[in-house]
Amino acid sequence: MRALTKIKHKALAGIETVANVAGLFVSVSGATVAAVFGKLVIGLVLAAVAVGFVLRLKGRREAPLGATRQTPPAWVRPVVAVLSALEVGALVETTNLPVRFSQEGFAYSHWFIVGLLLAALYLLQVGAVVRAVAKRQSAS
Repeated sequence: MRALTKIKHKALAGIETVANVAGLFVSVSGATVAAVFGKLVIGLVLAAVAVGFVLRLKGRREAPLGATRQTPPAWVRPVVAVLSALEVGALVETTNLPVRFSQEGFAYSHWFIVGLLLAALYLLQVGAVVRAVAKRQSAS
């Protein structure tokens, strides 16, 4: 009976050792898998950016020699500037971004964020409105 108990304890100790070694490999390989997967994701993102860059360059075509570049109407830029300012104001009020001295949590860096947002919205919308106005003028 005593020999059977001894064999049982040795078998359990062996199984426990194998489980500990397997757990060690799994824990170490998890970091390795995460690092490899992270590098794979970064590679895919960079590849997508590179493909977008190449497609953007491929999509640019020079205007024909006889074509003249149309200038947008004078009202486009001021209207887009006012629209961008209204949108940024709405976003600031909606998100409760502290941009006033009297607000709790005020920081000058918030004005930097507001300025970047204003510039981004203005530049994006000017291009879109100019294209829409040019398309509408060419259709009529």
